[in-house]
Amino acid sequence: MGKRVVILYFKDKATLSNFGNECKDTSLKIVVSFKQNFMHQSVIQYRLATKSDIPALAVIRSKDWETPDYWTLRIEGYMKAEIHPQKALGPRVVYLATENERVAGFIAGHLTQRFNCDGELEWIDVIEQYRRKGIASELLHMLAAWFIDHNAFTICVNSGADNKVAHQFYKSNGAKDLQEHWLVWENINVLLKK
Repeated sequence: MGKRVVILYFKDKATLSNFGNECKDTSLKIVVSFKQNFMHQSVIQYRLATKSDIPALAVIRSKDWETPDYWTLRIEGYMKAEIHPQKALGPRVVYLATENERVAGFIAGHLTQRFNCDGELEWIDVIEQYRRKGIASELLHMLAAWFIDHNAFTICVNSGADNKVAHQFYKSNGAKDLQEHWLVWENINVLLKK
């Protein structure tokens, strides 16, 4: 009978040395690999935002405009349905992405009557170091599912006057031009079919 093979991952040689001094099992064939930050690898998790998340969301929003205090009041008011974007209806949602409980990004949307749409994407932000990892796309899919659950299929978004990256992101996800700075998904179902 052959030896059992065990693959062990160590963060450094000192840890390996400590293991070698303690492991005397000669029936094992040990394959060693070094992985940087192996013990600290993590997974992006997605969930509904809560009131305790608001300060982190405010810091993210303030990177582009205004202060965290401004955004704390604005986001809290939005989540409580006390602050309403133009023609917004009551139902709204905020989802976020976290890594090791640190907020990496978030998305917010609500039902609306603006431009004869059913829903509006209010905000989407992903921290710079987490961009180009699929987080914004996953958040957008989560919001699309929420809209569909609320029978909202025509969804608008203001991409901003100078935000070419956001404009391209929405277009690459099926949105079409609506009017200056505004795009629309005529049927948000297209997102979930990608």
